[in-house]
This record gives sequence, structure tokens and C-alpha cells, in this order.
Amino acid sequence: MLLSHSVVLRIAASAIATTFVGFGVNAILRPDHALTFFEFQPPTSVVDKQMFDSLMAIYGVRDIFMGAAIYVASYFGTRSTLGWILLAASSVAFADGLICFTHGQGQWNHWGYAPMVAIAGSLLLGVFDLIATILGVCQLTSSPPHDIWVHYWAGTMVLWFDDDDIVNLKFKTHENTY
Repeated sequence: MLLSHSVVLRIAASAIATTFVGFGVNAILRPDHALTFFEFQPPTSVVDKQMFDSLMAIYGVRDIFMGAAIYVASYFGTRSTLGWILLAASSVAFADGLICFTHGQGQWNHWGYAPMVAIAGSLLLGVFDLIATILGVCQLTSSPPHDIWVHYWAGTMVLWFDDDDIVNLKFKTHENTY
């Protein structure tokens, strides 16, 4: 079975979505605590605290939206849609870490999980299916609706697509078709 077709990836995506929703709810209900993930100090003046609480609510809604988008794509969308949403979510985590890095601390609270989310998204997009097929670990089969030719060092690799993902791959050399 192809990695991108594994039900475990959809379960992992749901766990990632739950994490984002949890971060969002925490930011809305406990803004001072949510700020600890950035390793920033909360403001002390009343006016600054009101602005800070409002910005943390915006941050919370953003995280809840990301979690909801992942849930919806996991249950109703295609693997490709879910994969791209996970890649987008990992880029948000990376950007949050970059912002922390510019302030001197807290970046690893974001950079620690961003690669895991990106790997899950890449797996769903079939990146590792293609590598596994090239290495001979698995094989993709079905009839091609149309061909897309990609050249590589040992011959020609024929890929064709369906509406959801890469589903076919053949290797052609001058003597054989694998």
C-alpha cells in the first residue's frame, strides 16, 4: 500500500488539528499562558493588556481556523487537499518561530513541530510514494488517462494522474518496462 493512502496519516492529521484547536482555545481563554509558547512577557499596563488580549484572541481564532480546515480536509477532502493544508500549517508554525527568533527566544517551541506537520503533508501529497516507487519498495498501477513524461538518469519515467493524486508510474529503458 502506498504511504499516501494510509489511514494513519488521516488520524495523524486529526491529531495535528486537535493541537491547533487547543492552542487557539488556550490563546482566547488564557492569553498570558499562550504567550509562554513565544517566551515573551505579557504587558503590564492596562491599555497594553487590553490590546494584547485582543491580539491573542485573533491568534487563537487563526489557530482554531487552521485546525478546522485540517479536520474538514481530512474527513471530506482529498489527500492532496489535506497535504497542502498541512504544508501551509507548517509554514505558519515556521513563521511563528522566525518571529520568535528575531526576538531572541522561543523559536524551538514552533520549529520543533513544524517539520513533523510538513512531513505529514508531504506524505499525503505522495512525495514519498514516488521515492518508494523509484527505489522499488512499492508499485503504482492502473490505466493512464494521459501521460506526463519525466526523464531521469536511467531511462524514462512515465507518470499519469487521476483527479486526486499521482496513481501510476512506469519505468522504461531501452530494453524493458518495469
